[in-house]
Amino acid sequence: MVLSASSNASQSAAFHRNRELFDAWVCERSSENCKFAPFAEFIAPLFDSFMESVCAHSSEELSRSLLLWHSEHFSQSKLRQSVLSALTDIGKSTSVLTAPAKFPEELRVKARSNESSTSSRIDQQSLS
Repeated sequence: MVLSASSNASQSAAFHRNRELFDAWVCERSSENCKFAPFAEFIAPLFDSFMESVCAHSSEELSRSLLLWHSEHFSQSKLRQSVLSALTDIGKSTSVLTAPAKFPEELRVKARSNESSTSSRIDQQSLS
């Protein structure tokens, strides 16, 4: 199936809008409970891959693409890699190992930063 340029543009806009909603959800949940932020680090790449891979043009295409996405991203080894990567990133980008008391606030700041950077990217794309 060949998609037109307008179809690609609408898919891109939908992806970015969904990512903006995801980031807002993460920011809200992380401000309520800092333990949510490490979970969000883990699921963000899964969310992105889902949005890029799963196609809902028809029920058959949805089913096929969903099963393919699931088989590619939900093996035990892939999930282990994703969790280890998320935890490594958190360990490197925060002071959780050296000053654990600062960790909750660092996660809240990071979540707010991610939300605002996504919003500004959306705004820039809507202007072009």
